[in-house]
Amino acid sequence: MLLGRESEQQRIAELVAGARLGQSGVLVVRGEAGIGKTALLEDTAAHLGDMTLVRASGTEAESTLEFSGLHQLLRPALHLIDRLPAPQCDALAVALLMRDGPAPERFAVGAATLSLLSRYAEDSALLVLVDDAHLLDSPSADALTFVARRLLADPIAMVISTRPEPHAAFTATDLPVLDLGGLDLAAASELISRSAPNPTTAEDAEHLHRVTLGSPLALVELSRDIERVRDSPPVLPVPVSDAVAQAFGRRITALPDSTRLALLLAVVADGDLGLASRAAAEMGTSLAPIVEAESIELMRINAGRVDFRHPLVRSAVYAAADAQTRRDVHRAVAAAMPAAAHTRRVWHLSEAVVGPDDAVADDLVDLAEKATARGAHGVAANALTRSAELTNDDVLRCARLIRAGEAAWFAGHLTRARGLIDDAEAIAAGPDTLTQISALRGHIALRSGSLRDAHDLLVDAAARTDAAEADATVGLLADAVTACFYMCDTAAGLALADRIEVLLPACRTGSARTRGQLAIGVARVIAGGDGMRWLRIAVETLNNEPSVLDDPRRPDWSIVGALFLRETAAGRDLMQRVVQDRRKRTAIGALPNLLFHTARDDATTDNWQSALASYTESVALARETSQSTDLAASLAGLAWLQARMGRFAECRVNAAEARQLARRHHITFAHLWAQFALGDSALAEGNAGEAIVHYQGMESLLTDNRFRDVDLAPGPELAEAHMRHGDAAAAHEVAVGYLGRAQEKSQPWALARAHRAMALTAGEPGVCEAHFSEALRLHELNPDRFEAARTRLAFGSSLRRIKKRVAARPHLRAALEDFERLGARPWADAAADELEATGERARRGGTEYSALLTSQELRIAQMLGRGATTKEAAAALFLSPKTVEYHLRNVYHKLAISSRSELKAVVQDRADG
Repeated sequence: MLLGRESEQQRIAELVAGARLGQSGVLVVRGEAGIGKTALLEDTAAHLGDMTLVRASGTEAESTLEFSGLHQLLRPALHLIDRLPAPQCDALAVALLMRDGPAPERFAVGAATLSLLSRYAEDSALLVLVDDAHLLDSPSADALTFVARRLLADPIAMVISTRPEPHAAFTATDLPVLDLGGLDLAAASELISRSAPNPTTAEDAEHLHRVTLGSPLALVELSRDIERVRDSPPVLPVPVSDAVAQAFGRRITALPDSTRLALLLAVVADGDLGLASRAAAEMGTSLAPIVEAESIELMRINAGRVDFRHPLVRSAVYAAADAQTRRDVHRAVAAAMPAAAHTRRVWHLSEAVVGPDDAVADDLVDLAEKATARGAHGVAANALTRSAELTNDDVLRCARLIRAGEAAWFAGHLTRARGLIDDAEAIAAGPDTLTQISALRGHIALRSGSLRDAHDLLVDAAARTDAAEADATVGLLADAVTACFYMCDTAAGLALADRIEVLLPACRTGSARTRGQLAIGVARVIAGGDGMRWLRIAVETLNNEPSVLDDPRRPDWSIVGALFLRETAAGRDLMQRVVQDRRKRTAIGALPNLLFHTARDDATTDNWQSALASYTESVALARETSQSTDLAASLAGLAWLQARMGRFAECRVNAAEARQLARRHHITFAHLWAQFALGDSALAEGNAGEAIVHYQGMESLLTDNRFRDVDLAPGPELAEAHMRHGDAAAAHEVAVGYLGRAQEKSQPWALARAHRAMALTAGEPGVCEAHFSEALRLHELNPDRFEAARTRLAFGSSLRRIKKRVAARPHLRAALEDFERLGARPWADAAADELEATGERARRGGTEYSALLTSQELRIAQMLGRGATTKEAAAALFLSPKTVEYHLRNVYHKLAISSRSELKAVVQDRADG
């Protein structure tokens, strides 16, 4: 019976009860060693009832074995693996060594785990218990984190215990957390009285409670040695972990040498009694003395295994042994292992050697390559790091440290990656190695760090590249152009473009040439130069050969040209193909960047619902994968869209976070977008003065950075804000300046906006009408329905003010219809008011369906409304089918529909409109 844990038991009981009713629940029980996490999980299992139980426990011995924890957990459900979608089935089967195959992406394994648990829970509610999650291998922890974040409508309760250690799994998480503290004095006193061999006083209990901080395990262990506790300084707190470790250490030290050796063999063999016995024979001893440890309840033998009463017993046994004995035991266990256990044998040998050992180091590299092929980058980083430690040659050791750093980066362990790269640089020799280091640091910074650092590192790496390696140099310089774009550093971008143009004739591959052309185009467009011809050449190549830039590290290169052109349906089709290809391969790590770009494209067409869902998904995935650049850009883009949709509070929150990230990482582009969003929000809310402040702040920032791409300039919006504020002269000046820049670029999107601004500020009705007519003609050449609707609204309003009410009505009707279809509620309201001012009653449509749904519901509604099955949507969105069905029921309720056919009509109506 647990003492003093009534509130914690009640919380878990409520979570489990919810699962029985079909409502998923997740709880991370977090606490120091010995605080009672395992006891709480055992109590939960004891009250299982009619639920099915699956469980796993992390162990030190298997913390480096990729997917070992996941295999332990999923073993009872693996007979269902063939019922998963084929890509998920393959990914999980390869990860768990059930079959050979291409490397599974780590998120694919997570999606497959979610699907398998969901299917296993179809017959009865499922209780998932994961103990000592801080000792799980990294790929298993990643997969379970993925599952925990997506459980919603499956009859599954998941309880996970972990220690609050730096970088431990589930310690820094957005999942529900139960921080398990020490017992109160009353419960501690009761526990002490049950455990102490002799009677204790109230003073003893108070002192023991104080020095243990109420840790149940420490209370039990130290109550057996109360004399030592009494002698401890009363004013000094004793950390629970230290006190427990010391208690175990003394009990172990008191055992005979033969028993301590037997215990150590069992620890290193991870509790496998048969393996420990064979290893004992290798050392010329026996495992028989271990029974003495069983007699004092340090462990028990059960079904061929040695089960320690607590993980700290294992830690104490291992720590109590001298270094040479530990090495001897590792060597003996390695020798006793079966041939099929090659991976574990290599790890044991790596712990057995003293000093460099090239043979073992090479074996560890082989393990790392296999781990990488299976998507277990964290395990690969561990193997490569240990391999480097055992490598004699400095050049080879440096290369392995670089690879370890890259693997750690892929695993999402940025701090560790940077530390390994620092270690590599400390022994680096030769320009090629320094180039690799600078390039790797630059790539990390480009997505998850300072963009200024990224630029400098990539340019430095390019400068170190051999003159004959034009392809490599162009690739590095093109990546540096990406940094310049996000920083809005046009001068540096132009310098890079000039260098790339000189190198292009020497490039041997189509990939390098196309990337170089795109980089030149982007750098020159944002500086106000002629970059469009370079972009058209590259986009034409990509339309004919989409795979030419199939690089998972740089997914944006395949679609950035089409975004800048804003003119070809073929380019947008290419973007959709790229994203769908990534989804089919479950390459979720590439999706934040791709979703950001496709959302931006959708936001400047008529697909606002898709843009809203893509931005939201990009933000969520960027947080999950620690991609600060894409997070800031997507937050800013989302804020801009929300401003136009009238979601002003959400806009301000997202814009504020985007600006904070932008300042921290030098992402000027995201800062500008966020400022644009705030200006649009103020303008839509009727606060022209505030809008002017935001737009002028943008203009100043653009000028300071010499960012000349007219597409990002807020000239038309600023002109309109000045007009609303009563300053026609300032409005006209802004409009004239914007028109000149738009004519320089000569693209229909900017020209249409420029003519609208000129029409708004023109004094003569004839001049005004001519500009409006030209703007509408240009709007037909690009797909941005919002801009066209704003022009029609402004045109209709202008006609109404000069008493041409009949002529105004068609423009105002069309504007109202488009705004409502897009979900631009403030603008729809304005169009309706203007139409009614002409004497015609505005016929308002229903509320845009995207405004009624959450982002997840919206994404599901779109996919199912366009013909996807529940299973297809679940696989694409990394959810369980039951969760999709749960969201679908909410969609039906909110949209007042009851069938897939009605949903299709709603979604298709908006798409066709």
